[in-house]
Amino acid sequence: MSISIEEYVLLAQQFYEGRNYSFNVDNLEKILSVSESAFKHYPRVFSFRVDLRFQQDPAFGMYLALKPEAGSRIIKEFFSRLKRLIECDESERRYEGKRVHSTDIRYVWAKEQTAGAPCPHYHMMFFLNRDAYYKLGNYESERMNLANKVRVAWHSAVSDENISLQDCKKMGLVHFPKNAEYLIERNDTESLKKMLVRAAYLAKNETKRRGQGYRCFGGSNI
Repeated sequence: MSISIEEYVLLAQQFYEGRNYSFNVDNLEKILSVSESAFKHYPRVFSFRVDLRFQQDPAFGMYLALKPEAGSRIIKEFFSRLKRLIECDESERRYEGKRVHSTDIRYVWAKEQTAGAPCPHYHMMFFLNRDAYYKLGNYESERMNLANKVRVAWHSAVSDENISLQDCKKMGLVHFPKNAEYLIERNDTESLKKMLVRAAYLAKNETKRRGQGYRCFGGSNI
């Protein structure tokens, strides 16, 4: 199941018609590549959108601007921590004698910074094995559901220390937009297109500071 890059560009332009967005074709191709990789490995995929932010501190923003590699280290640490949380969850299920479906973490990300904002933010789309995770869970829950795993992984990566779930919620640096979740069967082209046009937002050129010494877009390579 796949669509051509030409069809994807047209879908993105039609979906965001009226917003005057232009799209980076290389970025759209990467989104297609990552989603196709997920469906090669899993017959059902759970995809979700999330936004990750920094505290809007001018001093920290200056630090990130002077040392763009620091932002790269934080995002790598986030993925590493999220992977460990998911692996820990799988180990606990095995110990309890439950059936376990493993998942790799596939993703695409976009780094943006609006005019006047002291710090950048990240938009992300994840692609997981639907047999392992099929929802983010209740955002208000105190359990370590998938949404809270994302929260703890990001806040801990930003703070460079382990952060409690309660403190993560107080800091509020993770935002799940409305209708963030997509459940897609391998041969369900219509559901795939709905997810892809949502993901295309990450490939827009607007509010990306390209050519300033750091990457504005990336994705997994598995």
